[in-house]
Amino acid sequence: MISCKIFLNSLKLAPDSTPALFQKLIIKELETEEDPNIIFITTHQITPDECYIEVSCLKRPDRTHQKLQALAVQLDESARRYFQIEDPIRVRIIQIEEDSVYGVN
Repeated sequence: MISCKIFLNSLKLAPDSTPALFQKLIIKELETEEDPNIIFITTHQITPDECYIEVSCLKRPDRTHQKLQALAVQLDESARRYFQIEDPIRVRIIQIEEDSVYGVN
């Protein structure tokens, strides 16, 4: 169960190939064969950041802080380049365990 919500300012354009790009990146960085569910939410309320990304995944021992941090950096760099945003993008990765929720910002 991996999902990725991309909140994007409605003034920004999202090419049709965007979900595939983020899917490949998440699959590679989380070392999974599961296709993540990519959801785009366009809104006027994302200013001044213009974009916010939230990834939810199951907690596993191989998903270390360093690996999740590398994913967050990759998502930030890719989104900034893809959506032509200069400022860093806020990326939040939430790990879900049976009884608890862990977050990495």
